[in-house]
Amino acid sequence: MSIKTPSIQNQNFYQSIYNNRFTWVNIFEKLMEIAVSAFSWSGFPNTIDTVYLERSLITTGKAVYFKSEKGIFRILLSDRSEAIFEMQ
Repeated sequence: MSIKTPSIQNQNFYQSIYNNRFTWVNIFEKLMEIAVSAFSWSGFPNTIDTVYLERSLITTGKAVYFKSEKGIFRILLSDRSEAIFEMQ
């Protein structure tokens, strides 16, 4: 039993899939950088990474910014469609 080598047509097909995926990721990252740099945030402490916050808001549409019991500012993010937290 011999191993079949992919035909030229199949190689071209898989190469085009790779190229399309690479192009899509590249364009997505460029658009993300444009969106992130469109606004400047003011009033946040230096401990908060506003780029991280803005990227999460763009991709998931939700984030929670709060001051913890220890006085540290924090950001909670979610990558799922459920609520980030429940109000009690």
